[in-house]
Amino acid sequence: MSIEWPAHGLKLQARIEGGTAIIGVIGMGYVGLPLAVAFGEAGCPVLAFDVDQAKIDALEAGESYIKHIDAARIAPLVKTEKLRATADLARLGEADVVLICVPTPLTRHLEPDLKYVESTTRAIAKTLRRGQLVILESTTYPGTTAEVMQPILEEAGLVAGKDFFLARFIFDRGTARRRNVGRRRNRDHLLAGRDLEQRRAELRIEEVRDVEGAGFVKLHHLRR
Repeated sequence: MSIEWPAHGLKLQARIEGGTAIIGVIGMGYVGLPLAVAFGEAGCPVLAFDVDQAKIDALEAGESYIKHIDAARIAPLVKTEKLRATADLARLGEADVVLICVPTPLTRHLEPDLKYVESTTRAIAKTLRRGQLVILESTTYPGTTAEVMQPILEEAGLVAGKDFFLARFIFDRGTARRRNVGRRRNRDHLLAGRDLEQRRAELRIEEVRDVEGAGFVKLHHLRR
């Protein structure tokens, strides 16, 4: 199914294809840091966000605090400014694509606790602009983007699918088991979004199928 792509969507597409789109990753933990490093190694400019200043200081010094991410991968990215780290969430507006990688711990009822997703979404909403793509990577239940995030992001008057774009990653564990998951570049995801029958880009987005009106695409994060 084809869609009418708004002008700011075409601009985002061009920036992605040209490798100039700024990738913002929120949450520099076991999911966010490898993702930020992988994008940086692919040549994308990355803004790494975390509220933990100790993590920001470590990254700015080119150091790693996660065992399977060698500092030798981080230091060159920091030196060339492909990876910049900050605790200032007011800079979220600088990113063309914002990926949310915050924790969703289980509650005593064994349901994802969305307090960090909600607070992060409110931070994004403060600087949300036309043409931004917001992607939820955190593990949660179906409907979180539409039922929880979208109303918050639209409070300032922008409309999802028209002014900005909203999607959710679903980790393809079956594919990951068949590949080397030690490096983020080999991890596949399904990208689900009502407004995102995405066109092909340097992030290698390939349309797979439509399911109940939601565009599902397999996304290989990095150029091969």
